[in-house]
Amino acid sequence: MQTHNIVTACALMALSATCALAQNPEPSFTILRDQTNIEASFGYMTSLNDKLSVDSLMGGMIGISYTFDRTQHTSQNLSFGIGVFQGSESDSYTVDMNWASRGVIDEDISQTIIPVVLGYRYNYHFNEKFSVWGGARVGLLISKSEHEYYRETRPTSPSYNTIGKYKFADTDIAPTVGLNIGAEYQITEGFSWMVGVNFDFAPGVERYLEYRKYAREDGFTSSVSSESIITSTIYTGFTYKF
Repeated sequence: MQTHNIVTACALMALSATCALAQNPEPSFTILRDQTNIEASFGYMTSLNDKLSVDSLMGGMIGISYTFDRTQHTSQNLSFGIGVFQGSESDSYTVDMNWASRGVIDEDISQTIIPVVLGYRYNYHFNEKFSVWGGARVGLLISKSEHEYYRETRPTSPSYNTIGKYKFADTDIAPTVGLNIGAEYQITEGFSWMVGVNFDFAPGVERYLEYRKYAREDGFTSSVSSESIITSTIYTGFTYKF
């Protein structure tokens, strides 16, 4: 009789365990596949150390990236991108040429910056919709600057007038490294909106100075200086994932 009770108890325990497993199955994990992304953005670039030829530039970038090592809350990303940013400034003023004359200056300074960069970023996903990232960039910065001015020398005593129009151009290529932070919101399964900031450093970029910052008595030259620039670019855009 005692053996029968033991067998019955074991059978009931096994049945209870089977029912518990049936009610609470082992959780399943979804394997997230890698993704290829096309990214397009529009941004505003300015110099943090006031070393660009102009104060600010507007433009955009387009690129392709690859997202890998995806989990529920993290992923990594490698990217390649190219962009174009342009800016210009105009001014008119009077400078003293020498003791006998003054110069009326009308000038235009413009700059075009083309960044070509490889990037890495580490993403943290708060949920399926919203994520943030931080990363690094490395590449080349192509800068083209132009300085054009019209000068009319007006004598302070009757003697002579001189009129001249001068144009100077310079193209420079420098290495660049930088940091990137940003955030992304998923609008649809394959389409997301992003915002971010790039901080980039490039040594030895040529810039043009305003005429009044370097003018000598002859005044017939344009001054170029080589600078190490630090830029920040605030941008927004969209990402298509497939």
